Amino acid sequence: MNPLISIIIPVYNVESYLKDCLESVINQTYKNLEIIIINDGSQDNSKEICYNYAKKDSRIKLINKKNEGVSAARNTGMDLATGEYISFIDSDDYIDNDMIEFLLNNLLVHKADISSCSYYKVFSEKLVKGIGSDVELVLDNIDTVKETISKNNLFPSVWLKLFKKECIKDLRFDTSFKISEDYLFCFNAACNCKKYVHYGLPKYYYIMRQSSALHSIKTINVDSFKVSKLILEKVKYKYPKLQYYAEIKCIEESINILNSLKGLDNIDAIKMKEDCFNTLNNIHISSNLPLKYKILLLINKINKSLLLKFVYFRFKVKK
Repeated sequence: MNPLISIIIPVYNVESYLKDCLESVINQTYKNLEIIIINDGSQDNSKEICYNYAKKDSRIKLINKKNEGVSAARNTGMDLATGEYISFIDSDDYIDNDMIEFLLNNLLVHKADISSCSYYKVFSEKLVKGIGSDVELVLDNIDTVKETISKNNLFPSVWLKLFKKECIKDLRFDTSFKISEDYLFCFNAACNCKKYVHYGLPKYYYIMRQSSALHSIKTINVDSFKVSKLILEKVKYKYPKLQYYAEIKCIEESINILNSLKGLDNIDAIKMKEDCFNTLNNIHISSNLPLKYKILLLINKINKSLLLKFVYFRFKVKK
Protein backbone atom coordinates (compact mmCIF):
# COMPACT_ATOMS: atom_id res chain seq x y z
CA MET A 1 0.00 0.00 0.00
CA ASN A 2 1.18 3.49 -0.82
CA PRO A 3 -1.70 5.81 0.19
CA LEU A 4 -1.45 9.57 -0.19
CA ILE A 5 -0.89 11.36 3.12
CA SER A 6 -1.73 15.05 3.52
CA ILE A 7 0.50 16.97 5.92
CA ILE A 8 -0.96 20.31 7.02
CA ILE A 9 1.50 22.97 8.22
CA PRO A 10 0.14 26.33 9.48
CA VAL A 11 2.79 29.07 9.24
CA TYR A 12 2.88 32.41 11.04
CA ASN A 13 6.05 34.45 11.65
CA VAL A 14 8.44 31.54 12.25
CA GLU A 15 11.30 32.40 9.91
CA SER A 16 13.92 31.21 12.44
CA TYR A 17 12.41 27.71 12.69
CA LEU A 18 10.66 27.13 9.38
CA LYS A 19 13.52 25.68 7.34
CA ASP A 20 14.20 22.95 9.91
CA CYS A 21 10.51 22.08 9.91
CA LEU A 22 10.15 21.92 6.13
CA GLU A 23 13.42 20.02 5.66
CA SER A 24 12.23 17.37 8.13
CA VAL A 25 8.96 16.98 6.20
CA ILE A 26 10.22 16.91 2.61
CA ASN A 27 12.94 14.41 3.57
CA GLN A 28 10.56 11.84 5.03
CA THR A 29 11.30 8.23 4.19
CA TYR A 30 7.65 7.97 3.14
CA LYS A 31 7.42 9.90 -0.13
CA ASN A 32 3.77 9.90 -1.22
CA LEU A 33 2.94 13.14 0.52
CA GLU A 34 0.73 16.13 -0.15
CA ILE A 35 2.35 18.96 1.85
CA ILE A 36 -0.16 21.75 2.44
CA ILE A 37 1.44 24.92 3.80
CA ILE A 38 -0.99 27.57 5.01
CA ASN A 39 0.79 30.92 5.33
CA ASP A 40 -1.46 32.65 7.84
CA GLY A 41 -0.58 36.26 7.01
CA SER A 42 3.07 36.11 8.11
CA GLN A 43 4.81 39.49 8.31
CA ASP A 44 8.38 38.21 8.46
CA ASN A 45 10.36 36.19 5.89
CA SER A 46 8.23 33.05 6.32
CA LYS A 47 6.24 33.61 3.12
CA GLU A 48 9.39 33.81 0.99
CA ILE A 49 10.84 30.68 2.62
CA CYS A 50 7.63 28.77 1.87
CA TYR A 51 7.63 30.05 -1.72
CA ASN A 52 11.22 28.89 -2.27
CA TYR A 53 10.44 25.39 -0.97
CA ALA A 54 7.27 25.19 -3.09
CA LYS A 55 9.36 25.90 -6.18
CA LYS A 56 11.71 23.03 -5.33
CA ASP A 57 9.15 20.37 -4.33
CA SER A 58 6.06 19.72 -6.45
CA ARG A 59 4.35 17.99 -3.51
CA ILE A 60 3.97 21.34 -1.75
CA LYS A 61 0.76 23.33 -2.04
CA LEU A 62 1.23 26.86 -0.71
CA ILE A 63 -1.82 28.84 0.36
CA ASN A 64 -1.49 32.48 1.43
CA LYS A 65 -4.31 33.91 3.51
CA LYS A 66 -4.99 36.70 5.98
CA ASN A 67 -4.11 36.07 9.60
CA GLU A 68 -6.94 34.28 11.41
CA GLY A 69 -5.07 31.98 13.78
CA VAL A 70 -3.82 28.41 13.77
CA SER A 71 -7.26 26.79 13.99
CA ALA A 72 -8.57 28.61 10.91
CA ALA A 73 -5.34 27.75 9.06
CA ARG A 74 -5.68 24.06 9.93
CA ASN A 75 -9.32 24.12 8.82
CA THR A 76 -8.26 25.60 5.48
CA GLY A 77 -5.74 22.79 5.12
CA MET A 78 -8.36 20.15 5.94
CA ASP A 79 -10.71 21.61 3.31
CA LEU A 80 -7.95 21.22 0.70
CA ALA A 81 -6.54 17.84 1.76
CA THR A 82 -7.02 15.03 -0.75
CA GLY A 83 -5.00 12.36 1.06
CA GLU A 84 -6.44 9.20 2.57
CA TYR A 85 -4.67 10.13 5.81
CA ILE A 86 -3.98 13.50 7.45
CA SER A 87 -1.20 14.69 9.76
CA PHE A 88 -0.54 18.11 11.29
CA ILE A 89 2.90 19.61 11.94
CA ASP A 90 3.54 22.95 13.67
CA SER A 91 5.90 25.13 11.68
CA ASP A 92 8.26 25.90 14.58
CA ASP A 93 8.82 22.18 15.29
CA TYR A 94 10.42 19.34 13.36
CA ILE A 95 10.09 15.56 13.07
CA ASP A 96 12.25 12.47 12.64
CA ASN A 97 12.67 11.56 8.98
CA ASP A 98 10.73 8.31 9.46
CA MET A 99 7.86 9.62 11.61
CA ILE A 100 5.19 9.46 8.93
CA GLU A 101 6.25 5.96 7.83
CA PHE A 102 6.32 4.87 11.48
CA LEU A 103 2.80 6.17 12.17
CA LEU A 104 1.37 4.73 8.95
CA ASN A 105 2.88 1.28 9.47
CA ASN A 106 1.48 1.06 13.00
CA LEU A 107 -1.92 2.25 11.81
CA LEU A 108 -2.07 -0.28 8.97
CA VAL A 109 -0.81 -3.21 11.04
CA HIS A 110 -3.51 -2.67 13.64
CA LYS A 111 -6.17 -1.50 11.16
CA ALA A 112 -6.63 1.60 13.30
CA ASP A 113 -8.17 5.00 12.64
CA ILE A 114 -5.58 7.03 14.55
CA SER A 115 -1.89 6.38 15.16
CA SER A 116 0.34 8.38 17.48
CA CYS A 117 3.90 8.54 18.78
CA SER A 118 5.51 10.41 21.64
CA TYR A 119 7.62 13.57 21.47
CA TYR A 120 10.59 15.44 22.86
CA LYS A 121 10.36 18.84 24.48
CA VAL A 122 13.35 20.67 23.00
CA PHE A 123 15.00 23.09 25.38
CA SER A 124 18.13 25.08 24.54
CA GLU A 125 20.44 22.54 26.16
CA LYS A 126 18.47 19.30 26.51
CA LEU A 127 15.69 17.03 25.28
CA VAL A 128 12.94 15.88 27.65
CA LYS A 129 10.59 13.02 26.78
CA GLY A 130 6.92 13.97 26.72
CA ILE A 131 3.70 12.20 27.72
CA GLY A 132 3.31 8.68 26.36
CA SER A 133 6.98 7.82 26.05
CA ASP A 134 7.79 4.09 26.33
CA VAL A 135 4.07 3.19 26.31
CA GLU A 136 2.40 0.87 23.82
CA LEU A 137 -1.38 0.95 23.54
CA VAL A 138 -4.00 -0.52 21.23
CA LEU A 139 -7.36 0.91 22.27
CA ASP A 140 -11.00 0.46 21.36
CA ASN A 141 -13.41 3.40 21.18
CA ILE A 142 -14.24 3.58 24.90
CA ASP A 143 -10.62 3.38 26.05
CA THR A 144 -9.54 5.90 23.40
CA VAL A 145 -12.05 8.42 24.74
CA LYS A 146 -11.03 7.68 28.32
CA GLU A 147 -7.30 8.11 27.64
CA THR A 148 -7.91 11.29 25.64
CA ILE A 149 -9.95 12.87 28.44
CA SER A 150 -7.56 11.89 31.23
CA LYS A 151 -4.37 12.83 29.32
CA ASN A 152 -2.44 10.17 31.23
CA ASN A 153 -0.83 8.33 28.30
CA LEU A 154 -2.05 10.21 25.23
CA PHE A 155 -1.01 13.82 24.71
CA PRO A 156 -4.11 15.67 23.44
CA SER A 157 -2.48 17.42 20.50
CA VAL A 158 -2.89 16.78 16.78
CA TRP A 159 0.75 17.26 15.83
CA LEU A 160 2.04 13.79 16.77
CA LYS A 161 -0.77 11.81 15.20
CA LEU A 162 -1.81 10.35 11.88
CA PHE A 163 -5.56 10.37 11.27
CA LYS A 164 -7.54 8.30 8.83
CA LYS A 165 -9.37 11.01 6.92
CA GLU A 166 -12.66 9.16 7.22
CA CYS A 167 -12.38 9.47 11.02
CA ILE A 168 -12.17 13.28 11.05
CA LYS A 169 -13.88 14.33 7.81
CA ASP A 170 -16.81 15.87 9.71
CA LEU A 171 -14.60 17.68 12.25
CA ARG A 172 -13.03 21.12 12.23
CA PHE A 173 -11.08 23.13 14.82
CA ASP A 174 -13.14 25.53 16.93
CA THR A 175 -11.74 28.97 16.06
CA SER A 176 -13.24 30.56 19.18
CA PHE A 177 -10.51 28.99 21.33
CA LYS A 178 -6.87 30.08 21.39
CA ILE A 179 -5.87 27.31 23.78
CA SER A 180 -7.20 23.73 24.16
CA GLU A 181 -8.60 23.65 20.63
CA ASP A 182 -6.32 20.64 20.07
CA TYR A 183 -7.78 18.89 23.12
CA LEU A 184 -11.34 19.41 21.89
CA PHE A 185 -10.48 18.23 18.36
CA CYS A 186 -8.69 15.14 19.68
CA PHE A 187 -11.64 14.34 21.95
CA ASN A 188 -14.11 14.57 19.06
CA ALA A 189 -11.79 12.47 16.89
CA ALA A 190 -11.59 9.90 19.70
CA CYS A 191 -15.40 9.67 19.71
CA ASN A 192 -15.26 8.76 15.99
CA CYS A 193 -12.35 6.35 16.41
CA LYS A 194 -13.00 2.60 16.41
CA LYS A 195 -9.37 1.65 17.10
CA TYR A 196 -6.38 3.73 18.22
CA VAL A 197 -2.73 2.68 18.29
CA HIS A 198 0.06 4.44 20.21
CA TYR A 199 3.73 3.51 20.18
CA GLY A 200 5.61 5.73 22.60
CA LEU A 201 8.82 6.30 20.68
CA PRO A 202 9.50 10.06 20.52
CA LYS A 203 9.47 11.07 16.85
CA TYR A 204 8.29 14.68 17.14
CA TYR A 205 10.42 17.59 18.42
CA TYR A 206 8.40 20.28 20.17
CA ILE A 207 10.42 23.47 20.45
CA MET A 208 10.08 25.19 23.83
CA ARG A 209 10.45 28.89 23.10
CA GLN A 210 9.53 31.96 25.09
CA SER A 211 7.38 33.47 22.35
CA SER A 212 5.17 30.36 22.38
CA ALA A 213 3.55 31.71 25.54
CA LEU A 214 1.28 34.10 23.68
CA HIS A 215 -1.53 34.23 26.18
CA SER A 216 -1.89 35.07 29.84
CA ILE A 217 -2.62 32.33 32.36
CA LYS A 218 -6.15 33.70 32.72
CA THR A 219 -6.84 33.41 28.99
CA ILE A 220 -5.40 29.89 28.98
CA ASN A 221 -7.55 28.88 31.93
CA VAL A 222 -10.76 30.32 30.51
CA ASP A 223 -10.41 28.43 27.22
CA SER A 224 -9.39 25.20 28.94
CA PHE A 225 -12.31 25.57 31.38
CA LYS A 226 -14.83 26.08 28.57
CA VAL A 227 -13.47 23.13 26.61
CA SER A 228 -13.64 20.87 29.68
CA LYS A 229 -17.32 21.79 30.10
CA LEU A 230 -18.09 21.03 26.45
CA ILE A 231 -16.41 17.65 26.78
CA LEU A 232 -18.30 16.85 29.99
CA GLU A 233 -21.65 17.62 28.37
CA LYS A 234 -20.92 15.28 25.46
CA VAL A 235 -19.62 12.54 27.74
CA LYS A 236 -22.78 12.70 29.89
CA TYR A 237 -25.04 11.57 27.07
CA LYS A 238 -22.65 9.54 24.90
CA TYR A 239 -20.24 7.92 27.41
CA PRO A 240 -21.92 8.07 30.86
CA LYS A 241 -19.52 5.46 32.26
CA LEU A 242 -16.66 7.89 31.58
CA GLN A 243 -18.33 10.87 33.27
CA TYR A 244 -16.00 10.59 36.27
CA TYR A 245 -12.93 11.37 34.13
CA ALA A 246 -14.55 14.38 32.48
CA GLU A 247 -15.71 15.67 35.86
CA ILE A 248 -12.18 15.45 37.23
CA LYS A 249 -10.99 17.72 34.40
CA CYS A 250 -13.80 20.20 35.09
CA ILE A 251 -12.86 20.30 38.76
CA GLU A 252 -9.21 20.89 37.93
CA GLU A 253 -9.99 23.65 35.43
CA SER A 254 -12.41 25.31 37.89
CA ILE A 255 -9.67 25.34 40.50
CA ASN A 256 -7.26 26.93 38.03
CA ILE A 257 -9.79 29.62 37.13
CA LEU A 258 -10.56 30.49 40.75
CA ASN A 259 -6.87 30.58 41.61
CA SER A 260 -5.97 32.81 38.68
CA LEU A 261 -8.78 35.24 39.55
CA LYS A 262 -7.56 35.71 43.11
CA GLY A 263 -7.93 39.34 44.16
CA LEU A 264 -10.02 40.31 41.10
CA ASP A 265 -13.58 41.55 41.65
CA ASN A 266 -14.53 43.18 38.36
CA ILE A 267 -17.71 42.13 36.55
CA ASP A 268 -15.99 39.61 34.27
CA ALA A 269 -14.14 38.02 37.19
CA ILE A 270 -17.33 37.73 39.23
CA LYS A 271 -19.14 36.07 36.31
CA MET A 272 -16.32 33.59 35.82
CA LYS A 273 -16.26 32.71 39.51
CA GLU A 274 -20.02 32.12 39.45
CA ASP A 275 -19.58 29.90 36.41
CA CYS A 276 -17.02 27.84 38.33
CA PHE A 277 -19.28 27.62 41.40
CA ASN A 278 -22.20 26.42 39.26
CA THR A 279 -20.03 23.91 37.41
CA LEU A 280 -18.75 22.45 40.67
CA ASN A 281 -22.24 22.40 42.13
CA ASN A 282 -23.44 20.16 39.28
CA ILE A 283 -20.73 17.55 39.80
CA HIS A 284 -21.76 14.45 41.72
CA ILE A 285 -19.69 13.69 44.84
CA SER A 286 -18.85 10.09 43.99
CA SER A 287 -17.12 7.66 46.33
CA ASN A 288 -14.04 7.30 44.11
CA LEU A 289 -13.29 11.03 43.89
CA PRO A 290 -10.01 12.06 45.57
CA LEU A 291 -10.68 13.26 49.13
CA LYS A 292 -9.49 16.81 48.41
CA TYR A 293 -12.04 17.10 45.61
CA LYS A 294 -14.84 15.73 47.80
CA ILE A 295 -14.05 18.38 50.40
CA LEU A 296 -13.96 21.08 47.73
CA LEU A 297 -17.37 20.11 46.35
CA LEU A 298 -18.90 19.97 49.83
CA ILE A 299 -17.54 23.41 50.75
CA ASN A 300 -18.88 24.81 47.48
CA LYS A 301 -22.41 23.75 48.50
CA ILE A 302 -22.03 25.41 51.91
CA ASN A 303 -20.04 28.62 51.55
CA LYS A 304 -18.46 30.18 48.43
CA SER A 305 -16.15 32.50 50.37
CA LEU A 306 -14.83 29.55 52.35
CA LEU A 307 -14.34 27.66 49.08
CA LEU A 308 -12.12 30.43 47.72
CA LYS A 309 -9.99 30.36 50.87
CA PHE A 310 -9.69 26.58 50.59
CA VAL A 311 -8.67 26.80 46.92
CA TYR A 312 -6.06 29.51 47.55
CA PHE A 313 -4.61 27.53 50.44
CA ARG A 314 -4.77 24.00 49.04
CA PHE A 315 -4.22 24.32 45.29
CA LYS A 316 -1.81 26.02 42.92
CA VAL A 317 -2.46 27.13 39.35
CA LYS A 318 -1.39 24.58 36.74
CA LYS A 319 0.88 26.09 34.11
